[in-house]
Amino acid sequence: MAIEIARKFDLTYAWRGNVLHFERSGVHGQIALEKDEVHVTAELGFLLSLLKPAIEKEIHKRLQEHFGTA
Repeated sequence: MAIEIARKFDLTYAWRGNVLHFERSGVHGQIALEKDEVHVTAELGFLLSLLKPAIEKEIHKRLQEHFGTA
């Protein structure tokens, strides 16, 4: 999933334990994996903040595809 997201959204990423840290121009954040939960946080720059609803929709879609819940 990390490779797919990085390619699709042109992100750089690195794992630190069970947390995937990612960034690109205008956004940085992390995806933390726990036993029964996935936590996604992202800080959007001004321009990307205008696309927040679409970005949230895409995140929910990916979570559903890969983990069965959003």
